[in-house]
Amino acid sequence: MTKAKIVLSIFAGLVVVACQTTRDAVRIDNVPMYGQPALERPAAHKQADQAFIADAMAAMRKHRGNSTRRQASEEWWLVGESFMQERNIDFAMRRYNQAWLLDPENYQPYWGFGRAMLAQEQLDIAIKNFERALARLDNPKHKVALTVDSATAYSVRGAFHTKEGLRTAAQDFSRANGLFEDSVKANPAHPNIYRRWAMALFREGRYADTWVKVKAARDRNARPFPQGFLAALSANLREPR
Repeated sequence: MTKAKIVLSIFAGLVVVACQTTRDAVRIDNVPMYGQPALERPAAHKQADQAFIADAMAAMRKHRGNSTRRQASEEWWLVGESFMQERNIDFAMRRYNQAWLLDPENYQPYWGFGRAMLAQEQLDIAIKNFERALARLDNPKHKVALTVDSATAYSVRGAFHTKEGLRTAAQDFSRANGLFEDSVKANPAHPNIYRRWAMALFREGRYADTWVKVKAARDRNARPFPQGFLAALSANLREPR
């Protein structure tokens, strides 16, 4: 059993009562931070939030000894991550929101919000939360992964803005490349940086630079690129020999 599943079994039944919906009929616990501060949290839900926090901390103390709110938040984030790996975005968001309740200063829930919103193509919300996560990041172990995810979000929005003819596309691509550069400074040997950077440069239309990053990724034994990606790249510019 994975650590996340162990945590989930420990805390089974500790859920926030959150059936309120937004105007678009989206469950409020599938919205980052339950829609706060834009949406007022009903009194009953605030009470349920506090009850959840108390119960979660009691469970942590019972099964893990003395624990902090930050540690509990990290555990709930892990459960959210396990659901994200299964592409169960709704359940992941509910766990990320609970992680946020336990410690609003933990960068991990915002990272989770960003990934979930990016998967649903809610790009502005995704980027806002990636920036929140970057501002709170205090664990060097996650710097590369978070920075690369953030860069990818900017790249995807840049491609969307390009299609819409918006001048902001250049700003998004510039921010994406800056973040990729930051990730290289943090760990120049990490293969996924170059793999994701190659895809970002392709979105930007910089095909020669894309091939440079493809080679860098291959040299570092990155996961193979999708054949569709390489075919599209080759159709725009043949691979240099």
